[in-house]
Amino acid sequence: MHLTRSTNLGLQIVMELADQQAKSDGAQRLTAANISAALEASPTHVAKLASRLVEIGILKSSRGRTGGITIADGALNYPLGKLIRQLEGKDESVDRFIHAPHCEEQDKHSSNSPLETALTQAQEEFYSCLDQKSIADILPAYIAPTEAMLKTAS
Repeated sequence: MHLTRSTNLGLQIVMELADQQAKSDGAQRLTAANISAALEASPTHVAKLASRLVEIGILKSSRGRTGGITIADGALNYPLGKLIRQLEGKDESVDRFIHAPHCEEQDKHSSNSPLETALTQAQEEFYSCLDQKSIADILPAYIAPTEAMLKTAS
């Protein structure tokens, strides 16, 4: 399966924040500018993705002099597949790339194509496999998440 650059960057943002927060024991708040510099990515793209991750509930943000972006409490327990689905958006369907040859009996936009059915099933299995992992499971071994990042909602 192919993930978009935005999804890849979104996952990198979460890992970078987890790393920085772990190093500062959760005391440090980063800005989109800090993250974009660390990841050598466009500040505008990082800001948009950070905003999307806040909407999803993975990050929390605050404004002002002491503001910034942090990993939301318990966010590292979030299912990886669910996060990737949300970052990929509604246009993730495999049928946008491949269509069966057009036949008179079958509309080329029909979802009954055996190829499309097989690809959709493969995509669901891909996400199902990722749903068995949490964000914490993909963090590099050198990142030791804080307790707040891992705590479950009560």
